[in-house]
Amino acid sequence: MSLTNLVRGLAAALALLAAGCAPSNEAPPLDGGIYAVRGICFGEGECYRHWRASTPVQVRERLDPASPVVATVAPGEWVEPVDGQFRLVPLRGVVRMATKTPPLAVGDVVYMLEPLGEGFYVLWHKGTKPEHDWASGDPNEPIAWDEPVPPPAGVVTGWWVQLKLASGKLGWVKDPAFECMGKLQGSEGCRE
Repeated sequence: MSLTNLVRGLAAALALLAAGCAPSNEAPPLDGGIYAVRGICFGEGECYRHWRASTPVQVRERLDPASPVVATVAPGEWVEPVDGQFRLVPLRGVVRMATKTPPLAVGDVVYMLEPLGEGFYVLWHKGTKPEHDWASGDPNEPIAWDEPVPPPAGVVTGWWVQLKLASGKLGWVKDPAFECMGKLQGSEGCRE
């Protein structure tokens, strides 16, 4: 066997060994330091197709709080949500008590992602996305959470929804607060 082939074989063996020893608790995929999940509604219940403004709402050109305002939705005006993103820095935690649902072992590293409502969140756990209930300050919480990490400078976070206005114009709103957003609100006169 030549020295070159021996070195190649050793390099291949080391690469396989390193791959087998790679940590299995990798973080969720990030873009610019944040995790983004697409969707119009997060939290409890289903969304209606049309939302009604109860107060004036400024609509921005882009998904950015510094973006120019393209329109202001007047109280009583209807809008249609067409796209959305929940953008966050995942909260890292280490499992301190094993759980069956979802199956988590002591020492597993998990990341808290988007909220589902009523104290439930999506977790990132070894490439899967199980649901977990979490109550801040609960001493029985099986996960020890790290302190939150601030987003990188200049990165946009939060819940953003792209709206289609009655005029046909499109724009973005952060943390929308409209009537008729979901079936659990009980607003009168809502429409699909």
